[in-house]
Amino acid sequence: MSRTLRIRIKRCRILYIRLLLCILGRAVPRTLYLSREAGEEARNFPEGYRILLGLRAPGPALILESDGLGQLYPVSDKENSADLEIRLKSAEAAFRLFTFRESTAVSEAGGRLIAAGNLAKVLSFIRIIDAVEILLLPRVLARRAVKLWRKPDRLILKRMVLYASLLFPAAKRRA
Repeated sequence: MSRTLRIRIKRCRILYIRLLLCILGRAVPRTLYLSREAGEEARNFPEGYRILLGLRAPGPALILESDGLGQLYPVSDKENSADLEIRLKSAEAAFRLFTFRESTAVSEAGGRLIAAGNLAKVLSFIRIIDAVEILLLPRVLARRAVKLWRKPDRLILKRMVLYASLLFPAAKRRA
């Protein structure tokens, strides 16, 4: 494979990762309203707690901040450090995870995922991401992406509400 083709493939993968992180940034706050389990996990984060999910620096990243009341909101301020960082070692590792070829647990076991911060909070955030994936993805993909897939109550209704809400502007953070 030629060098220019490899560079183009890598750029396309990074563009896909940016798009998926953008969708996750919009889907996480909405999922916390729809999933009781995910909302309970979000209450574990104190006010002002920042979570970063993305590639190694200077790659694309999603930063979420907790309001202390069980909600996580995307923030654009990348200057301040995050309290919890979940980074993928390379674009290829992120692409494998975000194309749902492997679950988060498999990525971590394979050494492609680096987590820095409180382990209990890392696991809480991964359970929130699993809830987002269950609501966003069709069952075939969700079973590959989520280690313990459980069908939530009124799944079809929750999916329709989530898909519709992604079309509208994000909710504003409470003061």
